[in-house]
Amino acid sequence: MFKIKSFYPLFILAGLAVFSCKKYQDGPYLSFQSKEKRIIGDWYIDQAILVQQIDTAEIYEGYVFHFGADSTTLIDYPNLGNPDTVSGRWFLADNKETFRWLLNREPDNCLFDSMEIFDIFRLTSKDFQVYDKENTLIKFGPN
Repeated sequence: MFKIKSFYPLFILAGLAVFSCKKYQDGPYLSFQSKEKRIIGDWYIDQAILVQQIDTAEIYEGYVFHFGADSTTLIDYPNLGNPDTVSGRWFLADNKETFRWLLNREPDNCLFDSMEIFDIFRLTSKDFQVYDKENTLIKFGPN
């Protein structure tokens, strides 16, 4: 009985360590990849849910977001039938709770600005969810 009681503090510390790893509102609770590594890759917008619970993802059809390991950003978008690409840099800020990009130019006919700031809601290697300045929940899926 004494041996089991001596392990209680260890169990409590282990439990606290696991459950305190949750950084973002919707998780994950634990990840072995850095936040930056989870962002790297090609993404598309799977859902864009407005405050009124309306999914507007169809207006982002054709948009592809490339977030490179060297912090480069490329956004391919339709531009009224004349596909265009803008480039820039992405980074994490505010204790890695916000995701930002700064593009080299203001994109023509693009649904995003050259500088965007998103609050991260969920970040895994296959599920990247952010809130934009209008409080739209944007759910990126791997491309």
